[in-house]
Amino acid sequence: MDDAHEVTLSVRDWKLIDGTIDNSVALAAVDGDDERSGSGTRVRQAGWAAARSHPDVAAGSMGWPLDGASLTVRLPAADWSFVLAEIARWAEVEERLGDVEERDESLRLAQLLRTNLADG
Repeated sequence: MDDAHEVTLSVRDWKLIDGTIDNSVALAAVDGDDERSGSGTRVRQAGWAAARSHPDVAAGSMGWPLDGASLTVRLPAADWSFVLAEIARWAEVEERLGDVEERDESLRLAQLLRTNLADG
């Protein structure tokens, strides 16, 4: 059974996810956490594939569509759960560092994802 879910977000929001997961993958590599590294790599690759197939690929910065464009990413439920967990993890770090703006942006994105996944 296919448990994959498609979520459509702005490119800007996906780039926030991509950066968050990039941080997680980097730490996982240092810690030898192959499971986290593998999950993160799958998530990032799905986003890159979605960006490559976008009709306005390379219109934005660094080969991405424009930040305001919509991007649809399809991932298994387990990978979406991973994304939500990593956003929560980094929101806690942002909180401890006193970076309230970044924390609030992470929390906004997590809520957006939960809503999209519940609707899908």
